[in-house]
Amino acid sequence: MTPRDVFLAQRVKRVPLSKAAGHISAQALTPYPPGIPVLIPGERITQEIVDFLSDLAHKDIRISGQETEELRTIKVVATR
Repeated sequence: MTPRDVFLAQRVKRVPLSKAAGHISAQALTPYPPGIPVLIPGERITQEIVDFLSDLAHKDIRISGQETEELRTIKVVATR
């Protein structure tokens, strides 16, 4: 999906990080350092991304875009 399509999407939901593979991201997640986005709106979440984000979360690396202190869920586009 394009970021515009995600922005205009009628429905989004939160899913556990461990079950996010295969969904379409509705948020951007950027670890600092280095400040390069790992996930952007409209991107399909792969198992590699889930594993990488889980690893970062366990190392207490700051991830811009998360809505809580700990990265446990990801906002995704909800399917009907």
